[in-house]
Amino acid sequence: MHPRSSAPGDAWPPAGTAISEVELQELRERAVVATDICFTISDPRLPGNPLVWVNPAFERVTGYTVEESVGRNCKFLQGPDTDQAAVTRLVGDLAARGSSAVTLLNHRADGTAFWNYVVVNSVIDRAGELVGFVGVQTDVTARVVADAERAAALAAEQSARQAAERAQAVAEAARARMTLMAEATTALGASLDMTELQQRLARLCVPLLADWVAISEVDETGVVTSITCEHRAGEAAREPTEQMSAQFLGRRFPDTSPTARAMATGRPVVVSGLTAEAMQPWTRGLHGTPVLDDLGTGSVAAFPLTSRSGTWGVFVLVRQTPEGFDEDDVEVAQDLGRRAGQALDNARRYAREASVAETLQHALLPELPTIPGVLAAAHYTAASTTASVGGDFYDLLPLPGRSVGVVIGDVTGHDITAAAAMGQLRGLLRSEAWAVDAPTRPRCSAGSTASSRSSASR
Repeated sequence: MHPRSSAPGDAWPPAGTAISEVELQELRERAVVATDICFTISDPRLPGNPLVWVNPAFERVTGYTVEESVGRNCKFLQGPDTDQAAVTRLVGDLAARGSSAVTLLNHRADGTAFWNYVVVNSVIDRAGELVGFVGVQTDVTARVVADAERAAALAAEQSARQAAERAQAVAEAARARMTLMAEATTALGASLDMTELQQRLARLCVPLLADWVAISEVDETGVVTSITCEHRAGEAAREPTEQMSAQFLGRRFPDTSPTARAMATGRPVVVSGLTAEAMQPWTRGLHGTPVLDDLGTGSVAAFPLTSRSGTWGVFVLVRQTPEGFDEDDVEVAQDLGRRAGQALDNARRYAREASVAETLQHALLPELPTIPGVLAAAHYTAASTTASVGGDFYDLLPLPGRSVGVVIGDVTGHDITAAAAMGQLRGLLRSEAWAVDAPTRPRCSAGSTASSRSSASR
């Protein structure tokens, strides 16, 4: 692209630039991958490392035209309130011929401020020479500056340091929450074991969202069947968490408790500024004991764990401070609760199906008959926990003529269907084997996908 025209065929490169047309074409192809993002190319071989090309998105976001941008160092976007430490880090990384990523408070042509996420990469040619810098700039104001932080960003024009610190804190919190959601997706989707999933959920919550957490599962009548706890103090808090759990296991939550209210309404219940007197109606035998003080109970937030069929549990976040949970905390915890509820419900359904299928499989496997002169034993063990149910089977057949048939077979699959097909195939093999006068290889005509081996001995 020519500094004054983007039409193909214009004379290029412009006079005075040290970058070749082939090199610029390669850089241009990399820079225009996403036209909604600002791209820039600068030439470090020219004095001041000036811009030699910017894309239309750069003009739209900054308000500076191509003519106003090319030939100038990109620092013209900075202002007196730009974080100079971040600028120094950026310059240092590029001086080392590396790459850099920083978030800067920049200014548009009309003077308005915006947060700019800048990623700059060095371009080295085949000869090992530094020939350019490719910059990718993104307006991240909407992400970095929430309602309160937007006001701080506007005030940053008069108080640069204060605004930069606030925005940095918001960005770090946002990154932490995004990291939490990414970790939750990975952790909660990697297992179908209920106990392990509850432990993973607890570890995700502490200490990022709370000082300690209690995850409770209830049956159809609302009676608590299991409680998983995690405290930031680790083993040091084991005794008080066990004492707390013992007061609620095997019983329904008190109707006035945040847990019961969250389960009844299907919505989060947040209570701040807790005192021993306020908690007395729903802390059962813990009132008057040091357990709650040892755990630290200043504020709680209870979130229901739901499935397709209803609410089957609740997880409670507890902080030692009385300030409680803000809207962002509740939103993050709600999202985490939805993901956890789905994952745990899948694990519950998988466990039920696996139990039914495994029971069916064991019911279909035969008891070995007593055959004079034959000592036989059999045992079924799954190859792995993920394939504990399927179409594997065995049989021992007393055949005509004092023959004995041994059958080992496998029906494709690891589910209830395979187990049921195994039962049908075992019956077919028995009828086929007993239909002949001498032992022979069973003839399968049931149309099932199966393999079997048989042998006979006298």
